[in-house]
This record gives sequence, structure tokens and C-alpha cells, in this order.
Amino acid sequence: MTPSKCPVPEFGILVAGPEGTLWNQVDTIVSMETVKQARAWAGGVDLLMCGWQPMLESAYLWNRSISFPAEEYARLLSVARKVDPSAIVPASCGFRYLAPAEHLNRVVFPVTHERFVADVSTLMPHLAGKVHPLFPGDSITMGANGTHVVERQEANWVRMKVDDRSRLDFMPNQVDRILRAGDPPDDESDESWIRELLQGPFQEFLQHRAASTLLPMLEWGVVYQLRIHLQGGTMFFHADFGSSKITVERGREPRATYTTDIEAGALKRLVDGQTTWGAVILGGEYRVLQTVMSFEEGQAALPNPEVLGDPLWHFFPHEPLLQRHVDREVKRWGSTSADAPSA
Repeated sequence: MTPSKCPVPEFGILVAGPEGTLWNQVDTIVSMETVKQARAWAGGVDLLMCGWQPMLESAYLWNRSISFPAEEYARLLSVARKVDPSAIVPASCGFRYLAPAEHLNRVVFPVTHERFVADVSTLMPHLAGKVHPLFPGDSITMGANGTHVVERQEANWVRMKVDDRSRLDFMPNQVDRILRAGDPPDDESDESWIRELLQGPFQEFLQHRAASTLLPMLEWGVVYQLRIHLQGGTMFFHADFGSSKITVERGREPRATYTTDIEAGALKRLVDGQTTWGAVILGGEYRVLQTVMSFEEGQAALPNPEVLGDPLWHFFPHEPLLQRHVDREVKRWGSTSADAPSA
């Protein structure tokens, strides 16, 4: 058994046998001293079943910070790197909340499996392809010399009926209410204008301005996700600033480190120059979630949020929008005054 720094009784299990060494940390809080002792006893770890989810199960309920827990996530990555196993299974934490507490799914689980796999592979390149999330029905079998075999949905007594992990997407700025279009554009039923905008002019803007205006997005390797909220649902788009060529693709991106939510009606008014960022933001039609971080010497390094600005801000620059709005209002009120009857 391996100890935990948690104040309640709990422990992990370290097992050594002919097939190799397995360490299941369960959800214990593992110290670096415990890692050192475990490695000394086992002579290395072939398969690590580790904690990976910096859960916020009590933060929202106790009125504590529900921002992305970068330091705790860095600690979990540090433990995995210090163990330096031959393979990893992100193990502990495999549940979701049901009604009436299902709104907590949007605040308790800050990290997706895909992001953890990507971060471990970046931090420990020799483990690329050896980080294996397991789901009901999956199995992993250890072999000689640290080898392992993963079999998907092969168990004859359990299956994963549906992959609905998107219900756990981290949205702490939308805990009690998912953003929905409150003032939809007249042509909302025709979504083509959204696709044409984002995969046309907006994509070209990202490509042409990435090395200048959007340079911080490149430097931090941001995975950008844009969610457009309509009355009938949500459209997902994403762009990877860490790729060789930036393109805007359709679909949810679970590796996203910077997510923008905006109502379709607000986006259309920005396109048409009929609103300002002040009206959109203060009107509650727009949200941003930033979980960007890097891992330096065992600590989380965070960007300046003022430097790492939303690409939409740059695509629809504030000053021209404001000037158009003022000019339009002056013209409208001037026309009203001229036509009004005398008192």
C-alpha cells in the first residue's frame, strides 16, 4: 500500500510480479517522497494508473475559486513525470452528476482525457502513444519487459453504451445556465453564413495575423474553440495554433485551451456593424474560458490574460465598431429630431 497526504484514510496499491510492476494510485494525494520510495522498492513502474483530474467538486459549493486549477494540474503531471512509467492509464475519476445536480458537470471536471493525453505526450515524448484512457468494456494486459496490450470493448460483462463525455466539458462561467441565443438573427435557420464567415474571412485572418497580432497564441500553442449558440443548439469550430497551418475546422475539440462562447444573434450584429463589444459583453451574450498553461520545472506557467486576447476581438476591432455605432446613432437621432412635431 502507498500512503496519501489526504487527511482521510485512503491508499494506493503497488504490485510487482513476473509481468512487471503496476501502481494504482486511486485518487490519493501522492508526495514526491512516496514516489521515491515506490520506485526504490519496485525498481521502476511499468504501468501507472494515476490521478489526472484536478476536480473542483467542492469549490463551487463553498464559494471558492472555480478558475482552471493550473497548479493542481501541474502537481498531477509532476507526479506522473517523476514516476516515469512505461505506460499510463488516467484512472481515478470516472463519473458524472445526475439530476438534480447535473449542472455541476460543467464545473467539477476541468480536464478532458484528450487534453491529459496531449499534455503527457508533450511533457514526456517517450510516452506518446502509451497513455491509454480506459472506458467500461476496455482492458489492458501487462506482459513481459513492460509491454502491455489494450483491448477496446472486449469485456463480456460490461460495455460503454454511449460516449457522452462532452457533458463534462468544463464551463465554469455557465454553471447554472448554458448560453443560448436570446435575440436570434432573422436568418438563424440558415447556418451557412456562420460557416462561410468562420471558414472564410475569419480563417484567412488567423492565417495572416498569426505571426503578428496573434503571436502570443502561437507562442503558447493555443487550441482555440469557438462555440456559436443558436436557439436550436450549438455549432462548434476550432483552430490549432500549434499546427503547421492554421485552419478552422467544424466540431468539438476536447483539447481546447481557449474557448469562446457567443450567441448567434450577437455574432450577426457584430458582422453587420450593429453593435459594440461593450453591448455584447455587458449584455451577457459572450463568455471566454482560458485554460492555457505550460509546465516549467514542475510548476504551472500561465500567460498574461491581457496579452492572450480572443481572436474575435481582433477580427472585430473595438474602435471601428464603436465609431460605426456612434455614427449610426447620430444619424438615427438626427433624423428623428428633424421629423418630430414641434411642441
